[in-house]
Amino acid sequence: LVDFAILAEQWLEEPGDPSADIAPAGGDNTVNLLDLEVLAEHWLEDSLP
Repeated sequence: LVDFAILAEQWLEEPGDPSADIAPAGGDNTVNLLDLEVLAEHWLEDSLP
């Protein structure tokens, strides 16, 4: 839930370089539904080796 909390904290914030701006590739300087979609696609995936 930490990732979701970060996304929610940065929701619709601009300008700048928000860390949750993961979509489209390279970002678009705002955290929006595109970023939430990517987060949801990878929800509960383990990023540790």
